[in-house]
Amino acid sequence: MAVIISIGSELSSSMLAALVILAVVSDIFDGILARILNCQSSMGAQLDPVCDAVFVLGMIYYVLRKEQCSLVYLMAIGIRYGVVFSYQYDLNAKGYLKLKSLWSGKCSSALSMSYLVYYFLGQNGVRVAWVDNCSMAVLTLTVCMHVISWYYYYQRYLMLYHDYYAMNRSLISST
Repeated sequence: MAVIISIGSELSSSMLAALVILAVVSDIFDGILARILNCQSSMGAQLDPVCDAVFVLGMIYYVLRKEQCSLVYLMAIGIRYGVVFSYQYDLNAKGYLKLKSLWSGKCSSALSMSYLVYYFLGQNGVRVAWVDNCSMAVLTLTVCMHVISWYYYYQRYLMLYHDYYAMNRSLISST
C-alpha cells in the first residue's frame, strides 16, 4: 500500500488518512489475533517487521516528497531498518529463529506511525493545538528512539554473535 502511494498514485487526503489509520490498527492487532487464533508462524513473525518497515518508509517518503522536505530523515530511518534487518538475517542464518522485537523497536515504530497518523489527520483539518506545539519534539523523540532502537538491536546482535562463536569454538576444541 505505502509503495503504491509513494510512487505517485494521487489519492485524496481523507482516503490517505483512512488507509494510514487502517494500517496502524491492523499492525497493532495482527500479532494479537495470531496468538488468540493460535495461527502464529515463523514466516509471519519474520514478515511483520518487514511490512512495518515498508509501510513506515513508504509513508515517510510520501510525506517528505509532498512537503518537499529533505530526505535525511528517511535515510536515517532507512539505514536503521536496513541494519536491523541485516542483524536479524545473520542471526536467523545462525539458528536464532525465535527472536522477538525489542521494546525500543516497538516504541520507535509506534512513534513513527503516530506521527504519520497525526500528519494525515492534520491534512484533513483535524488539529490539536498542544500537539501542534510539540510536534517537533515528537519528531526529535522519534528519531532518537530509532537510534536507541538500533543500539539495542546491535547489543543483542553482538551478544548472540559472541555466544554463537563461543559455542562453536568449544565444539571444535572438544573434537
